[in-house]
Amino acid sequence: MKNKELAQDIKIIKEYYDTPYPPYLHDIDLYDSVDFFTTLCMIFLKKKNKNLEYKFDVFAGVDIAELEHKMLLIDSKELNEYYAKMKNTIRILKKYYNEDGTLKKSLK
Repeated sequence: MKNKELAQDIKIIKEYYDTPYPPYLHDIDLYDSVDFFTTLCMIFLKKKNKNLEYKFDVFAGVDIAELEHKMLLIDSKELNEYYAKMKNTIRILKKYYNEDGTLKKSLK
């Protein structure tokens, strides 16, 4: 991985991590997933070259279609933006980690 790309990814993850939780997370049953995911982000930011210590299963037990339907009904710009940031951050972390939370060999 190029250092510039990694630095940009770290910046995006930090911006997501620093973003306050939006309203309605409890209403759409997303609070636990967000809370777990921010923990994974914190581990990444503090220990960039180590395993996450947890499975990378952010949406365990969540019906994504139902979740996104609830989001449409609430129609909160802040919630939608946060969810988009979350999905982008998940995509970035999946470049660096396997589903079991182990660091991909290419980064060691």
